[in-house]
Amino acid sequence: MKRTIITLALLGLMSLQGFAKSMEQTSALIYYKQGDYTKALEFAEAGRDKHVQEAPLYSLLVELYARQDRFPEMNEAYKLISTVSDTEKNIQKALKSADQVIGKIWVPNFNQGVENLTKANEQFEAHDTTACRASYDQAIAGFVQALKIKPEDHPTRKALANTWRTSCYTYPREEQLRRVAESVAIWQSMLDEHPDSSAFQLEIVKLWDIPRESRKTIEAADLYTEHFGENSEVLKLAGYAHSELANDESDEAQKKALKLEAIEYMQRALSLDPTDPDLSFDMAFLYGQLNDFEKSLSQYTATLALPGLDPELTFECHKQMGLVALMASQESDDESWLERSIAAYEKAYALKPESAHVRNNLGIALLRLGAARGDAEMIGRGNGLIGG
Repeated sequence: MKRTIITLALLGLMSLQGFAKSMEQTSALIYYKQGDYTKALEFAEAGRDKHVQEAPLYSLLVELYARQDRFPEMNEAYKLISTVSDTEKNIQKALKSADQVIGKIWVPNFNQGVENLTKANEQFEAHDTTACRASYDQAIAGFVQALKIKPEDHPTRKALANTWRTSCYTYPREEQLRRVAESVAIWQSMLDEHPDSSAFQLEIVKLWDIPRESRKTIEAADLYTEHFGENSEVLKLAGYAHSELANDESDEAQKKALKLEAIEYMQRALSLDPTDPDLSFDMAFLYGQLNDFEKSLSQYTATLALPGLDPELTFECHKQMGLVALMASQESDDESWLERSIAAYEKAYALKPESAHVRNNLGIALLRLGAARGDAEMIGRGNGLIGG
């Protein structure tokens, strides 16, 4: 009798509040208040199946499914809240209630992912490979669980994609490639939902570059350019990918064609970012491989003219200029090539006199030019550098 009175009182209160209208929602709420969640779910599902247009019914469904870790059904119920023909006030109240329920179970899993990711990064810096691999996998597990709860949540999806990417650096190529592919799949799914996002496509280009998947890098880069226009980083990676393919190519004609394509991409990248020293240097290096000596030297000179050039790269430019000119001198009787080689190697020698490459090649250039001119002093210095 007492329970009946309480039930009737509860029904009356909810009716006065305009909170419960359908029998299914009323019954579900009663059983929910009594702690009988199985029975509450039975009535709530019955209301859903009858397409009851009351937002609170679906926020209750969200909580009941959450209690059973039935996350796909929970998310379907959440989506239904916004579709019912209830008052805007009731819909917003139901959404707020459902968000609180989902947040309470999502936050711990997301935080678990973040905490383990932080730990993994610290272990990575400490070169503890075994420990950091385990922590990365624990972080992945946390983000995967969080995504089951909020499958469309972009911060969680990005965190998972980035963890797959970061963890790949601790593995050999086969496993690295698998983890990169996992990350790519997540970015691709977000790109499919937001095809106007150049940032998502850029991530895909950069990911395929990690394991040197050259053809996939080029494909992703060309897709980026087709849809979003030219981007210096994208073109640069496509250029490097062509260079990688050239290195793997046995046919000399095809090798040359790929290197020329690499240079073409690099030129386009440099036109957008003319102050990129590494790109400028690498393009000069490719010209040298193609025996286009003047263009190679010209590009090295352009690299040296860039502001704030790193001392190591400055040395490498002078060293490579010496080598390019020395190579050119082997195909020509023009002594100016040896003069240019010596001038470049002298600058490199001044920066790093301990470099065996520089000493030997500077010595060779001096010997050859000295022999051509009958200059004993030059020959003596050349012998001294090689012998030293």
